[in-house]
Amino acid sequence: METLYLQQPKIVAYARKLMADPALSWRDGVRQFLHACCYGEKNGIAVLTIEEQQLIFKRLSKESYQMFREKQARLFGTILESFGIRANRANISLFTNLSLTVMVIRRAIRTRFRCLCRRPPMKRWSFRSTRSQMPWRY
Repeated sequence: METLYLQQPKIVAYARKLMADPALSWRDGVRQFLHACCYGEKNGIAVLTIEEQQLIFKRLSKESYQMFREKQARLFGTILESFGIRANRANISLFTNLSLTVMVIRRAIRTRFRCLCRRPPMKRWSFRSTRSQMPWRY
């Protein structure tokens, strides 16, 4: 849990850095930020799987869980503000849910469905067609 809290200033600083970059449009900055979060392991950002989240949340007391949710809302509110978006409760909830959903799904696809993520080698078929094999072409 401490790792998640310790990385928050780094995440906010990265979002602000992207928004301050004159070479990036607003949309490109947000896209790069979300991409960095989705591929967090490559960027030093901890992204939990659903199982890891469930395990952690089961062990938290009600007070600790509430404090975690408040800190999470502050983090996502600060990120929204760095994007120039008003950080009201509805926007924070929407952004939090959408962001975490994308991150968790991306991680689940990568870990559970590796066979779908890799492209199989292309096979080249060589055969001669005849009218009987493809009558629609003649």
